Amino acid sequence: GGFLVSLIAWALIPSNSCAKNGACPWHANMGWRLVVGSFGVLNIVTVMLRVGLPETPAFLLLSGDVEGAQEVLRYMARQNDVGPQVRALIQNLTEEIKENQELGIKEASSASSSSSSCHQCLASVKKLFEGRHMYRTTLLLWGIWFCTTYAYTGFNVFLTRLLEAKNITTSNVYRDALLYSAAGVP
Repeated sequence: GGFLVSLIAWALIPSNSCAKNGACPWHANMGWRLVVGSFGVLNIVTVMLRVGLPETPAFLLLSGDVEGAQEVLRYMARQNDVGPQVRALIQNLTEEIKENQELGIKEASSASSSSSSCHQCLASVKKLFEGRHMYRTTLLLWGIWFCTTYAYTGFNVFLTRLLEAKNITTSNVYRDALLYSAAGVP
């Protein structure tokens, strides 16, 4: 994502923006508007491409749709032309999952027939804070995740301003941002 953002920004902003000195009429400062508009178009295209794609087997299983998950796995096996060994593995796996799910449904219905999904959600979050070890681990991971995400986003957002403050030309700023984000692509 960051690489694509930097690539589009490098292509559109320098050639469609005003110089720092002097008056800057609205029509001459269209670079950031073009970038935002291009991201809107990309999002619409992504949504349109997503229509018709099947859900992942993992999502279907978590939603309780074992048959749907089996069908997606079979479809994937047909599309990828896998051998009979892989098909047998998929069949065994889905049967095992179905058995485990039926057992889980029986246990859940015998425990409480009136429990809602909200109670289940709260119960799963509550498990994150059971015991001193889980409490500390959960807070530590949340803190690390927040700091990492905040620092990475902050670096990418303010990188262009930082480089401009060092008197690097705008064209080079976006090129350098593209190179920095490319280094983060696995």
